[in-house]
Amino acid sequence: MIAIINGYGVPKNILTDTNYNSYLGQVFNYLWTRYKNKRLTVILCGGAGDMIAPYKRTEAGEMARWFTPRIKQLKLEKYWQLQKKDQGLSVLENMLACKKSLVNQQALFFCEATREKKVKILAEKILGSKVKVIPIEFDLSPARYDLAVRIKLEQEDLVYSLRALKDPIWRKKLALVNKEKIRLLRKLSPRQRVQMIDKLARKLRQELIR
Repeated sequence: MIAIINGYGVPKNILTDTNYNSYLGQVFNYLWTRYKNKRLTVILCGGAGDMIAPYKRTEAGEMARWFTPRIKQLKLEKYWQLQKKDQGLSVLENMLACKKSLVNQQALFFCEATREKKVKILAEKILGSKVKVIPIEFDLSPARYDLAVRIKLEQEDLVYSLRALKDPIWRKKLALVNKEKIRLLRKLSPRQRVQMIDKLARKLRQELIR
C-alpha cells in the first residue's frame, strides 16, 4: 500500500506544533491500525515553505523528522518506508510529483478536511480512481472557521488547478505565483501570516489572470 501525506506549511518546531501533531498523529494511528505488519510506502509531500532563515527546511523533510522516531520506536522499519517529494508548493504540484510512484495502484491520500472536495477531484484526475482521499480534521487557525471564505478560495483554487492540468504554460505561471506567495509571507510576522495567507494567495492568483 502507498500512503501520501500532503503537507501544510513548515512550523517553527514540528515536534511541538499543535496542528501538525494532531494531523500526523491521526494519520499515523490510522496507518498503524491497518498496516502495522504490512508493507507500506509513506510518501511525504511538500516543498520549501520554511519561514525561518536560511529557508532550507521543507514540509516533506519536517514530516519525515516527525515520522522517523515513531517508526523506530514501534519497530516498523521492516515494513514501512518513507519517501519525500519536497519540491511542490501546492496540492496540485504534490500530486503530479507522486504520479510516477503510482502505476495503477491503490493508495491513500491524506489532506486537511476543508479541502476534501478539491483534493478528491484532483486526485481522481491525476492519480486515478484507485486513490482514496482521507480528510483529517486538525486545523485550529482562524481561517478554518471562516468557512464561507475557505470554501470560496478552495473553489477558485480548483478552477486554477484544473486549467493548469490542461495548459503547461499556465501551470508554470501558477508555480511562480506559489513561489511569490512564499516570498511575501516570509516578510510578515507569524501573526500576520495566519491572517493574510489565504487573502494573499487569492490576490496573487487574481493578478495572474489579468
